[in-house]
Amino acid sequence: MWRNMTSNIKTTCLLLIASMTLIPCYATVSTPAAATAKETPKPAMLSPQEQLATMLPSDEVTWLTTESGKFLALKRDYLAAKHRGVAIFVSDLSAPINYSLDIEPLRTSITQYGYSSITINAPSLDLFAPSTPKNEANEGVANSAESKTSEETASDTMIEATGLVEATELNATPYVQELVERINSAHKLGAMSSKEVILVIQGRQVAYLTNALIQQHLRPLRAVVVIDANVAMNENQATMYPATMKQLSQQLVQLKMPLFDIYHLWDTQIEEQMKLRKQLSIKAKQSRYRQHLKPTYSEEQTLSKVIYGWLKSLGIS
Repeated sequence: MWRNMTSNIKTTCLLLIASMTLIPCYATVSTPAAATAKETPKPAMLSPQEQLATMLPSDEVTWLTTESGKFLALKRDYLAAKHRGVAIFVSDLSAPINYSLDIEPLRTSITQYGYSSITINAPSLDLFAPSTPKNEANEGVANSAESKTSEETASDTMIEATGLVEATELNATPYVQELVERINSAHKLGAMSSKEVILVIQGRQVAYLTNALIQQHLRPLRAVVVIDANVAMNENQATMYPATMKQLSQQLVQLKMPLFDIYHLWDTQIEEQMKLRKQLSIKAKQSRYRQHLKPTYSEEQTLSKVIYGWLKSLGIS
């Protein structure tokens, strides 16, 4: 019995000693090194623009700034023997900065004709105030042409008499304000190397920039190229931006600078509107207005040579 008690006492002592030797192992969790590791901040999350930049050619990625902060742009240097100017590109609304339909092949190939290119990333559509998209507007709005007010009728009478519609002052949404600032920032960069700066705008962006161009809220431009000019996105923006193709045509011909109007026949009404636009330009005596039909979206039929020829005819080369 005495032997058993002695054995139990020895076993208990051994267990106590073993447990004491294990305590320091658990204590290492709260060492200064471990505390430092816990306090090390995680890498900051990339913004959507920064994420996009990682997928674009690193030698072209450029960061420009406005009052709202930095924004993404793509810059390519001219490849010809002579530097003829700078072309600023703005892709269609919601389209990527390197939009494959016309913008990407044009911004990359125009450098062969002596023009460096700066393509800006358009602002987020979140900057638009809540509004009703056209495809969600009620049928009464869609059929408003059949129930015009007396004020609208008088306005149409004025349009028929003069061929023009008066542009309002720039009463822009935050989106357009930011878009104008980004174009001006790109212009400032381009003007450092050439005074011959042109602007190439695509799709619905044209509707949001016509007033800014007419009211000269953009830095001076030698010429403007529009590709598939389209109307504003939402019906309730009609007080600020052209909501119909007719209104858009009437504003475009008011531009005091050379305008090259490139279009595809993607709609049965486009040909009719282009004829109207041509007539309005003649009435307004806009001799530097030109149109160009591009039959397909194929990259093989580049617009660079066509645009260069037009610019050269204006003495911008």
